[in-house]
Amino acid sequence: LPNCLHWNVPTTRNNSVPIRYLGLSQLRRYWHVDKAQISSPPHPPQLCRPALLLKPSLWKVFWSLKMSSKAFTPWWRLSHNSIGHRIKLHRWNSSHFDTPVCGICGRANENLYHFQWDCYKPEYLSSEMAVWTALIALSKLDSKDLAMLGCAFSTLWKYHWLCVMDNIAWSRPAAVNMFKDEHHIYIQKYLDANATPV
Repeated sequence: LPNCLHWNVPTTRNNSVPIRYLGLSQLRRYWHVDKAQISSPPHPPQLCRPALLLKPSLWKVFWSLKMSSKAFTPWWRLSHNSIGHRIKLHRWNSSHFDTPVCGICGRANENLYHFQWDCYKPEYLSSEMAVWTALIALSKLDSKDLAMLGCAFSTLWKYHWLCVMDNIAWSRPAAVNMFKDEHHIYIQKYLDANATPV
């Protein structure tokens, strides 16, 4: 075997690490075919397989978030691309789901991105990119902000299916009230933690 002691792997623009100090999982990520996709945050509506996107340390952050247990399931399903949106449901069972068109707005086929963002376009959220990246890649947000975002997504998911199954019209005030009712303890803790002293 050739001597590989002089091989270095760049970790940042100005820094590199000798290959002998890297673990096998780090080398796999570095030499992976989709390295560019793994290294950059996902742009809406781009998804990346979770095994490639989230490192074990990020999964630890995810599971340690202080939010209700019911908020983890829809978020975990989103990150694994296992949410049953209309396109997927129509493909699986076209006799029950006769069209892939969104049951809420009726203006577009409902893929994962439309389900999560495009149908509702919440104007109170500052940036589509920031929200999508936070939900998919757990990017650079404080754990309190991530937890609040996870709670909001779980309510969005629940209210979406309530509207679809009960055939009722989407109502933003009703969705916001459901969010406040279901997560009032977490909302109060979040507000208390972010309150500026007078």
